[in-house]
Amino acid sequence: MSKLIIACSLENCVHVGGVMNFLRLAEEKGFRTHFLGPAVPVENLLDAVVEADPEYVAVSYRLTAETARNVFEKLETAIIERGLERYKFILGATEPVAREAAGFDIFKKIFDGHTTAAEVISFLDSILQEKSLQEKNLQPEKKAHLSQQDQEPSLENQDDSQPGQEKSYQAPTPGHSEQKNRNSSKAHRQPGQDLEQEPGREKKRYPGQESQQELEKEPGKGSENEPVQESGQESQQQELGKKPGRELRQERSQAKDLLERIKRKKPLPLIRHHYGQPDLETTLQGIEKIADSGVLDIISLGPDQNTQEFFFKPEKMKEELSGAGGVPIRKIEDFEKIYQASRRGNYPLLRCYSGTNNLIRMAEVLQETLDNAWAAIPLTWYSELDGRSKRDLLTAIKENTAAMKWHGDRDIPVEVNESHHWSLRDAPDVIAVVMAYLAAYNARQNGVKNYLAQYMFNNPAATGYQMDIAKMLAKQELIGRLAQGKIKEEEETGLKAEREGKDESEVGRKITEDAQINEGRNSQINKDRNSQINEDSDFHIEEEGNFQINKGRNFNIITQVRAGLASFPADFERARAQLALSTWQSMVLKPDIVHVVGYTEADHAARADEVIKSCRIAGHIIEKSLQDYPDYEKLERIQARKAELISEAEFLLDTISRLYGDSFEDPLASPEAIYQAVRQGLLDAPHLKNNQVARGEISVKIVDGAVYTYDYSEDIVVSEKERVKRLLRG
Repeated sequence: MSKLIIACSLENCVHVGGVMNFLRLAEEKGFRTHFLGPAVPVENLLDAVVEADPEYVAVSYRLTAETARNVFEKLETAIIERGLERYKFILGATEPVAREAAGFDIFKKIFDGHTTAAEVISFLDSILQEKSLQEKNLQPEKKAHLSQQDQEPSLENQDDSQPGQEKSYQAPTPGHSEQKNRNSSKAHRQPGQDLEQEPGREKKRYPGQESQQELEKEPGKGSENEPVQESGQESQQQELGKKPGRELRQERSQAKDLLERIKRKKPLPLIRHHYGQPDLETTLQGIEKIADSGVLDIISLGPDQNTQEFFFKPEKMKEELSGAGGVPIRKIEDFEKIYQASRRGNYPLLRCYSGTNNLIRMAEVLQETLDNAWAAIPLTWYSELDGRSKRDLLTAIKENTAAMKWHGDRDIPVEVNESHHWSLRDAPDVIAVVMAYLAAYNARQNGVKNYLAQYMFNNPAATGYQMDIAKMLAKQELIGRLAQGKIKEEEETGLKAEREGKDESEVGRKITEDAQINEGRNSQINKDRNSQINEDSDFHIEEEGNFQINKGRNFNIITQVRAGLASFPADFERARAQLALSTWQSMVLKPDIVHVVGYTEADHAARADEVIKSCRIAGHIIEKSLQDYPDYEKLERIQARKAELISEAEFLLDTISRLYGDSFEDPLASPEAIYQAVRQGLLDAPHLKNNQVARGEISVKIVDGAVYTYDYSEDIVVSEKERVKRLLRG
């Protein structure tokens, strides 16, 4: 049975907004809730506790701290007199009231105005995980016979703080960072942290008191953790956010598996941020600080270019370029140090970009050292196409897809960094949509079961707000077909049968105009595709709690969104606004992961404190978006552009299939066919001009916010059918 939480605002406090939000989140996590109302007297509250016998009692008090002290003393006395100490009380309050509450033993949890929805969800999830562990590991008939010290320790009996908490209200004790002997030395209480009775302990921490981490810091040792001095509320929040070191029980706090972590944080998405400073020691210190803050779930490690290209051939590294683009990692032990630095706070997952050479060897290292949450692999890039590797394009595609297969064989999730690279080079929107589909399709065909579809908004930076949403919705729908049984395989679309008897056997042969733009045949193909819904025997919807993943042919799609870096101004105030705007915009896709781009990135790689601030900005926007988000996808202009992009993308995909279909069994997953499509200009971008392998001949223009192929000589938008006809006619 779901656990019951009863709640109210206490005594003379009539403010119920915070407690109602708490109950809403609790209900979404599966709890039963009952709201008693505002300004409930202590005696009435305790009468309700006796009658309802809840697991938790949530109370809110948001008036003055001096009055709160009297109210809490009254509540504590009444609880003791009526013998109700076994009930667990939770408090939501303003920061001054929370400081007063820290002196009372009755509150199991204290949340203040700085508490985020993610922190509340983490607390609620810890209750559910505790119940699950007890049911799994302890037989009910045995529980009564076990002594307290013999029982499996629960979250509530640990002195670890919950992930993501922001404040500390009491001074640390000497040696607090050594958390091994917890039974003999209890950790001190913070809002959102379990409170155990301990005679004589100090109960409060105020701004200006050092945390144990500060006391243990080496004198005179500078680091990027020392940000530019700020004033006012922000600097006070930073001081309050410093916490004593602690050791969290991984199995009790945060899931190690990506899918489980997504499920447990619902309805909120996971938050990811890129991080890597040009010095290893600074990076290690920053990872510790980020993990302790609890504001993100995934640290995306950014190695420098030397690491990505020459980790296995250090003799080729250019020392003068050390730290360019990220953290210099020169030994396997460096990866291990990075992993260990993250084993604290909320235990964030780690993931790292693949190398640009020796992809599978690098994948082995990342799995062994970082327990890489997922792989990030391109389809065509990290090659002569972009210069990030010396690999020729065909070799790169083969090696990239082989790396996909290596991860797929081991059930490791894969993200294919492909589509946004074309938009970064000003490709028309239709090519970006096609490459999003090809990336996902190649991952699926190479055995990837859990696929991270990344959607980079504001790319190119001048893209219009509505047209950007339309482009992403078009990508999402096409990729979604791979998980819903709408398979883009020749045997299932009838393309192969239609080609039989046609004279198209030679790869690269130009398609006749009739074959290109036969509207009737293309319409029938699209109709056939759309009719193939749920016909795969292994297609189903897996639903567990609030977590749902579409499955088709064992292909699960995880939606990840982010902002394009080029959209960020160098001015920090404007960049913060862009971060908020883009985060709000991207929530239209209902993402599982939000990749936060730091507001400083247009000026410099975000330091640890800037990562934390950026994640807090994004986190606030995400929480607000869950309350009453507009139905942007229903806007007529967005629907029209989405339909236009899907139609044109289907045409280009069909063209590639027919052009190379007689030479390759599955052209859309053939490295050779994709290579030829780039060589011939079917896949092209303006910034590839003078590239030795691509055409770079396409011209584009942003019209009403959308990126179209454009003929400047005639001053007209060029449809995809017309572009392909011109291209293949020479």
